[in-house]
Amino acid sequence: QSGLTGGSLAGGPIAGLSALISAPLEWGFYYWMRTSEYSADRVAVVYDKSSEKMTDVCMYFAGYDKDFPFKPNKTAFMHQAEEYENLVNDSGINKTYEYLLVRRNTHPLCAVRANACYKWASTDAFHHLCAYIEEESKGITDHQYIPTLHSSEYYIGKKRDAAVEELMKEGFTNVDSIKVIGKEFLTKEQDTVRITIGNTDSFSIGDWFKKDEKCIITYYEAETDEEAAAAHPGQIKTTNSSSYYIGKPYEIVVSELKNQGFTTINLSSKKVNKVLWLNKENCVSSISIGGIDKYAKNMWFDKNADVDIVYNVNSSEKGE
Repeated sequence: QSGLTGGSLAGGPIAGLSALISAPLEWGFYYWMRTSEYSADRVAVVYDKSSEKMTDVCMYFAGYDKDFPFKPNKTAFMHQAEEYENLVNDSGINKTYEYLLVRRNTHPLCAVRANACYKWASTDAFHHLCAYIEEESKGITDHQYIPTLHSSEYYIGKKRDAAVEELMKEGFTNVDSIKVIGKEFLTKEQDTVRITIGNTDSFSIGDWFKKDEKCIITYYEAETDEEAAAAHPGQIKTTNSSSYYIGKPYEIVVSELKNQGFTTINLSSKKVNKVLWLNKENCVSSISIGGIDKYAKNMWFDKNADVDIVYNVNSSEKGE
């Protein structure tokens, strides 16, 4: 640790980088060192099953000595941390000042460090962890509460079966899955699109849940023809768009639509002077279903919806 203090990072392995690159890397190392101290503090608190000793340690770090003729005021010491955190969170400029203050610190501020231990020792996660370690030490492996080994984001995009298997390996006993039809962007068959444990779909590594907490994996699967038909009783799904039929002989179009199941097909003709590709004689010039003249493939319509077809006839024929 001493080799990284006093700005030695700037003169170390990243000295050849420009300040725009080396400064953020250097501050990142310091940030990592401070957070590692918080992690070490938590280990000590778990070992002691209380934050009291860590509070004493932090007070010694802050300058208190056992030979002082008075006892330290722990309440006042912790209150310093509360005041500091309230001040920092009061405004954006204060957060900036704090960043400038601690960016090269290898350790968190003593009072803040003690307060962080105290707060964490008051959480359910702390008590679950202590109970878990105690049970493990006694050879008990069937725990009521278990930690998540992965975050919720980890499961997104994984195949449904793989996600189920991993959750069960972690120890969860109540795992189920739900299929969704609506396709997400770039989602493939059987891909997990959402996961919930209990009442949350946003959990992190190390969050604690009961082993029998309900785990729901929501995954994508394409809708089958049978499911689609069941969801649209009395309706017909178009096999082609309206533009597909333009220019095709109307007899063929009528036959195809009848085969699909449409029962009300209305024909009318339109006279054209020139027989071009788009207005060839006896070919469809426009079509609508249920009043929609520009419909897409795979749209659903009532089987009794009006199908209006207009086809071309040549106005230059004899008698016209």
